[in-house]
Amino acid sequence: NLLCNIESDFFEKNKFNMGSIATKSFVLMLASKQPLNFIQGTTVSLQNVLSQGNRNEFHHIFPKSYLKKLELYEDDKINCLANFAIIARTDNKKISNKSPSEYKSLMPRDNTKLQDILSTHFCDLKMFENDYNKFLQNSSQTLLEFARKLL
Repeated sequence: NLLCNIESDFFEKNKFNMGSIATKSFVLMLASKQPLNFIQGTTVSLQNVLSQGNRNEFHHIFPKSYLKKLELYEDDKINCLANFAIIARTDNKKISNKSPSEYKSLMPRDNTKLQDILSTHFCDLKMFENDYNKFLQNSSQTLLEFARKLL
């Protein structure tokens, strides 16, 4: 038997770094949910994403430039695993530096479709409240529950 315990703050304390086991495990968790693009709602092509060392399709859910403007968060908190998703570069460029409540208008208006998209990224509709701390807490908890099921 393999014993493994994941602490509740695992996805907030670990930075996104393709060289780390934590990030590689996180990426596989994301991929297992068959992520949908935020704006297009189409399935992300995982072939390119999962190729050796590709970092081009991993993007901040709360954009880094948006969080930097707020001057409330250090890089470690901005670049934590819980703030990353696999989405197409084209969607990421449209989101740019907008807050989640701003880029929500670019996403499908149908709530069921919107929830389907968010669930593939371990997110929920509360992210559109723009409360980054609450978002990290909710996302981390959802990720933790999924990781524990896998274990």
